[in-house]
Formats: sequence, structure tokens, C-alpha cells
Amino acid sequence: ERCLSILDAQDPPTDALMEALAAMPDTDDDEPALREVRRVLYAAPVTIRGGVDVTASTAPFPFADPQLGPLPVRLSNYELIECIGRGATGAVDRGRHLKLDQPVAVKVLDSTRLSRDHGVDRFFQEMKTVGQLRHPNIIRATDAGEADGWHFLVMEFVDGLDASRLLSLAGPLSVANACEICRQAALGLQHAHERSLVHRDVKPSNLLVTTSGEVKLLDLGIAVTSGDASSEGVQRVGTVGYAPPEQWQTASSVDARADLFSLGCMLCKLLTGRTPQTSESNRATAAKQSLIRP
Repeated sequence: ERCLSILDAQDPPTDALMEALAAMPDTDDDEPALREVRRVLYAAPVTIRGGVDVTASTAPFPFADPQLGPLPVRLSNYELIECIGRGATGAVDRGRHLKLDQPVAVKVLDSTRLSRDHGVDRFFQEMKTVGQLRHPNIIRATDAGEADGWHFLVMEFVDGLDASRLLSLAGPLSVANACEICRQAALGLQHAHERSLVHRDVKPSNLLVTTSGEVKLLDLGIAVTSGDASSEGVQRVGTVGYAPPEQWQTASSVDARADLFSLGCMLCKLLTGRTPQTSESNRATAAKQSLIRP
């Protein structure tokens, strides 16, 4: 029951797992069983939800909610053109404002979240959180609303790649580049912390690196107010490898230091391709193997 409750708290079961696997490069750390699974999965095209074929040679982005219909589609004053990513609560689409003819990014709450406890409330909280932040290193919100039963958040559209995808394409970054990405991320976090907000999910995939070299902090869907007594009921969420121990224990104890912990783990990931926990696990495994060798 505990495992089921944890699974239920995650993103709804979609093809995002296949998409994530397709985007991940093979590494020397992969276990033989994982390599075999990938080989079998990608041996032939796989038809996923929405009728799109995915093969081993492609690295697709997460797809939009099929209940919304095939893209492009109109939503209020916006035309959603293509899906460019996925956050904790829904898909993000590249779109345009129909009257102003300006590019935007529109995050739409997953339809499966509507029937879940606190799903809409959590999305509304993200709207409020992003709406009160104004900083060059945080993605800026421009609009929010509901249309035809769909809840959406409109943000500035920025051309670039998230740091996780950048790492997959380029491999471990230079010291200068990794430190510059983390420096800009820290500036954005400081702005949030000065307003008593804790991001709680600082990781490479939540940092957008623009074509001009600017870094934008993304996805404040699980941010909380530091020291807020109401955070007692907040779910213990985050990303393994980046979240600090206290984040898994008591949500109310999390403050700005949690984001600094995650920032340090992310710096390690950008420099080495591994988080500190992964590196430590590898060292422990190697030590055990050396003890049992004849």
C-alpha cells in the first residue's frame, strides 16, 4: 500500500518513461540488464499514446495531454503549437498569443490531475508562486487562467535547452561553464529565498540555458514557503540524488539550505555526469568487489 501511495503521488502513468529513456545516452555505469532492456525496447518502433512512433534513433520530447487533442490547438487567447517539455504537474507547449502574435510557453495541467486530491490546488499555487517572482534568472509568468475546463499558466518563451539535455548532448561541462550555470541559478534562488520561497526541486532539467548563455530557473510546482506552518501537510517530494535528507523527512523543516544542497549536487552532476550520491555508491560497490576478488 505504501508503494502504491508513492506511485499515485507521482506523475500519472504516461509514456514519459519511454521518452526519458530515449533521451538518455548509454553510459559505462548502466547495468547489463538496463542495456538489454533498452536494446529490446528500441529494436522496433513503439507506438505510444497519440499514435506517434518512437524508435531508438529519436529522442522525443514529452507529448501533450491526449485529452487536449492533437496540436496545434486553441486554448483561450493562445494557440498551442508543439510540446516542448513536461513539469511536475503538466506538459509545456510552445505557442503564440493569437492577438499579439507573440511567442509564449503554456503549461497545461494534466487532465488526470483534475480528479486527484490537491492537483488543481497545487497548480494554482504554482501560478501564484511564479507570478510574484521577477528576476532575469527565473522564467517569467505573463498570464494564467482556465478555458474549456483546462487550467493553464502562460510564461515567456525562451529559446534554449535545459541543462540536463545539454549534459546529455555535450557530456560533462567545463569548470567555467558549470560554475556559470550554477552562479546564475543561485541568483535566481536568492531572489526566491528573499521572498521566503524554497524551490525544492533544483536539478539540471529545471534550468533552461538560453542561446545567449542566460540561465532561467523553471518549474516551481512544488515550491513551499519557508517556515509556513501550513507546510506540515505538504507532500514530501523532490528528486532522488538532489533533494537533501530533511526534505524526505518533514516538509515543514525545509528552508533555503535545501536548495543550496541541491545546487551543490547539481554542480557535481554538471562537472562529472554523476550526483554525489551516485559517485559514492559506485565507490562503495568497487570497494566491495575488491574485497571478494580471489
